[in-house]
Amino acid sequence: MTYDKICLMLPTYKRPKQILAFVNSAMKYADDWLRLRFCFCVNKTDEISKDTIGAMFWPDQSIYEAIEETTVQPNLSLYFNMMYNNTSFNEPGTVVSMVGDDMVFLTKGWDTKILEKINEHDGLALVYCDDNFIAHEKMCVNLFTTRKLVEATGKPFMCEFFHADMIDLVWQYIGTMTGLLKYMPEVIIQHNHSTKVAEKDWDETFKRLSPVQKVANNSQNQRLAVAYSTLVARKLIDAGVGKWNIL
Repeated sequence: MTYDKICLMLPTYKRPKQILAFVNSAMKYADDWLRLRFCFCVNKTDEISKDTIGAMFWPDQSIYEAIEETTVQPNLSLYFNMMYNNTSFNEPGTVVSMVGDDMVFLTKGWDTKILEKINEHDGLALVYCDDNFIAHEKMCVNLFTTRKLVEATGKPFMCEFFHADMIDLVWQYIGTMTGLLKYMPEVIIQHNHSTKVAEKDWDETFKRLSPVQKVANNSQNQRLAVAYSTLVARKLIDAGVGKWNIL
């Protein structure tokens, strides 16, 4: 199996400027835009995002799609699982991803580098890049992997217990326990996180997401994340994917 495309899975909400910045940077810094697919998850009421996506200059109309969600409160695990399950860009050789509308690509040839790393490990890798902010190697705030690996877990793409924040931590734990996590510091995907600006200057999306994030970050959820990740890691290792790397 050769992995030759990347599906950028992007939940978004009322952020037209960020959508444009994300897509333009991905296309600008890719070695080959024909490798890219864009799957957006957009709220039913979010007309500005729908209009922005539809009005963009796409060199090929077949490289993007928008999946509609109808939630009142944000649920990032639901959105990523909807995209994973419903995208038309679901060929076995297409890499899946976890990215955000507050990110931009800054490294030329980022697509080549990620695909080379994925292929180097026959698709059995959890690849993440430098966020140029505070996470760096400590947290996979962006993530690229394959359906081959996700399906080996026997679980959904994202852990459905958590609606925000914790989904990247779960993959960080799984990847660390199994030795499947591959950090690429040479690839920068800038993360323009809410903590970069004063709370009074947060946009509607940050304000909407903040209460969900606060609820997620507690000791009980931390323990749940460890327990869930350990079970998934055991499932992978029993399937011959990775090896214990926790001591």
